[in-house]
Amino acid sequence: MKITLDLPKSKPFVPTVKELLRETIGVHTCDRRSSRTYIQENYPTYIIEPGFAESDSLWVPNLRESSTAHRERLRTLLSDVFTHDNNTFISMTAHSGTIRSILGAVGHRDFALPPGAVIPVFVRVEKKPGQAPHRTVQP
Repeated sequence: MKITLDLPKSKPFVPTVKELLRETIGVHTCDRRSSRTYIQENYPTYIIEPGFAESDSLWVPNLRESSTAHRERLRTLLSDVFTHDNNTFISMTAHSGTIRSILGAVGHRDFALPPGAVIPVFVRVEKKPGQAPHRTVQP
């Protein structure tokens, strides 16, 4: 299936595969991501972020990621995106559990999405001096 977006040539669709933008990780084999080679071969026009390993180093067969660990992983992702991506608009495509964790990471109220739903979220990013507040993260 080929999806075509009618975008101006000056603003092409250039998706980037991000290691941390994933559903809850662990135990279930469906949570293990495909190899870098598989992604490159099947999505040749996609950019794969630097440091993206060949095999999935985050998936563990005997430990399911906690909701606090999932939220913290996505907070790290957002920090990376907001630090290195200068675009005004950024779109992230993910499963509903990941979207809920992103909403939690940015301080949004809990919001459940039905399958196939979209939620626009506007985030204003401000860099503040000092250390981030302490957060308790379970495994």
